[in-house]
Amino acid sequence: AATAYFEATGERKLLDVAIRFADLIGRTFGPARDQIHGYPGHEEVELALVKLWQVTGADKYLELARYFIDQRGQSPNYFLEERKSPDFFAYYPGSDRVLPHLPYHQADVPVLEQDHAEGHAVRALYLYCAMADVAAATGDEALLRQTIKLWEDITQHQMYVTGGVGQSGTLERFTVPDDLPNDANYAETCANIALALFSLRLGRITGEARYHDIAELELYNAIASGISRDGTSFFYVNPMEIWPDNCLEASSRGHVKPTRQAWFSCACCPPNLARTYASLGQYLLSVDDDEVFIQQYVGFTTELDASL
Repeated sequence: AATAYFEATGERKLLDVAIRFADLIGRTFGPARDQIHGYPGHEEVELALVKLWQVTGADKYLELARYFIDQRGQSPNYFLEERKSPDFFAYYPGSDRVLPHLPYHQADVPVLEQDHAEGHAVRALYLYCAMADVAAATGDEALLRQTIKLWEDITQHQMYVTGGVGQSGTLERFTVPDDLPNDANYAETCANIALALFSLRLGRITGEARYHDIAELELYNAIASGISRDGTSFFYVNPMEIWPDNCLEASSRGHVKPTRQAWFSCACCPPNLARTYASLGQYLLSVDDDEVFIQQYVGFTTELDASL
């Protein structure tokens, strides 16, 4: 948010706040003996750190994003080790007595060994976005190949015809290849937006149209279904099939709503939709050296600086 506001207005007030927070994170986490050798539970700071590097030019932010990505899933495992600390805080009552399901956190193996999209769909896709960003920024071909493998696993084996992803209402997660139930799928709006962002990145990095095809599918279908035409009600979950009488609370269909809702207790999807529609321009074209790539079939007007 801080980098977007700075790029739109040129004002640094919010950017300077973000820099102070990022510097605190950088002092706290890292490879040094006096730092925590860990990584986030809900990935998103990684891609934000890359954005901060792009705006400020400070390599330490790119290096920290890279550290979080490379450290993930290493042994000894951070999520298991942190529970041994006497000041470990159990956010959910009793969670200190239950070992975390590491694949849910994309933390069972290092990222270069992750060939199958696992766990919480939004967290996973934000991680994959950051992996693509870091691969592009550092020229890491191995990391780029791994992100492409994950994109192919999702789009060929774990994606609905609408572009919806994240099959399970339990833990909002990916499951196994070709498990695509129509009447109980989750396909969270934020996950669909994240796949569009992931596809946009790979399309820009590789110059291949297939990635922009998936971004288009998301924009016209799995993302568009998340909001009503008048912009006042929303789907958090985007099922393929609804039997209204079967959408009972505290049941296997409890996550499925027969109508769009005015708001949610976890309100990530509505502002994510607002951000997406406010930034549609990034999906339309990109410039690389002396080439212009038209990415979507949309009527638009743009101005290009010939000196670039």
